[in-house]
Amino acid sequence: MVAGPAGQIQLDLRPFQELLRYQKTEKRLIFRTQIALLSQRHLPTAAIATAVRTTSKTVSKWQTRTTRFGIIGLRDEPRSGRPKTIDAAIQAQVIHLATHPPFDKELAGFSTISPRLLSWVIEHRQYVKSISHETVRQILRHHRLQVHRVKYWKTSTDPNFDEKMKAIVDLYVNPPSGKLIVCVDEMPSVQALERIGASQPMAPGKPRRMEYEYIRHGTTNLLAAFNVGDGHVFGETYAEKKHPDFFDFMKKVDAHFGYQEMIVIVDNYKTHNHQVIKEWRQQQNGRIQFVFTPYHGSWLNQIEIWFGIVRRHCLRHANFTSLKELNLKLRQFIATWNEHFAHPFKWKFAGW
Repeated sequence: MVAGPAGQIQLDLRPFQELLRYQKTEKRLIFRTQIALLSQRHLPTAAIATAVRTTSKTVSKWQTRTTRFGIIGLRDEPRSGRPKTIDAAIQAQVIHLATHPPFDKELAGFSTISPRLLSWVIEHRQYVKSISHETVRQILRHHRLQVHRVKYWKTSTDPNFDEKMKAIVDLYVNPPSGKLIVCVDEMPSVQALERIGASQPMAPGKPRRMEYEYIRHGTTNLLAAFNVGDGHVFGETYAEKKHPDFFDFMKKVDAHFGYQEMIVIVDNYKTHNHQVIKEWRQQQNGRIQFVFTPYHGSWLNQIEIWFGIVRRHCLRHANFTSLKELNLKLRQFIATWNEHFAHPFKWKFAGW
């Protein structure tokens, strides 16, 4: 704050202007900021009150507060109010109940909980006479507990999980010299979906709109090989994903990359270890080596990361009028990826 004409206090307006530009500013702070900014124009109190639709007393209050404290004066002063009735013991009960559902006695048949249900259980068990679901929500938020979220996890039953996992991670971190490492897998049953109506483009404040109903034009299977070294992808679409298709694809992968030695990381799907594939590998005299991920450990295969990119940028929100168009779009996506976006993934692992 600096002294202005005739001894008037001039505020630094920049913090107030930034507050107005911030989209998440509370309405009450916007209201008070407008009073502060209008006051710097040396308008009469009554004129400011008319402009913001309030009383002259309210305008004078916030003029005084901002003159004395600057932008900090826009905040409410601490209020006395009644003392808190939710002590640490009740908060501990909320946390315990939130982390140890379900409640078979009170909520038999329920598989999920919510702040509203938690408040009901606390009152039902008479831990406290009354507690609102909003209070429970605030306690959970303060302790970063999200009862509405679940992250799925599959425990591997592979007794050699650690050994197999370390072998694959070592290939990523310390790739052997002169050998190509490719991650291979299928994206099965990709649907060719055609929306029955035209989509509508986005507009200010409105998202893009898509027709909910669709027509199915069949499915395709995308087989892909990801070059761990440079991120380039070779892919083909097949009507089925049986062992003849996988055998045909692997021969094309070998011809496409043209390396003398190749290490192929695959999961334990039965076609990957079919007798035909075994015989083909034996014929290569060790030139092509398969490394299998642990059971329920296909997330170690980097091709799964690339498949996620395909789903987000090629398939989601797409519209295909035929199976032929779907296959074409997948091939076009692979070509565009290889030309402009191919890169090795920065593999991070903190498992041991």
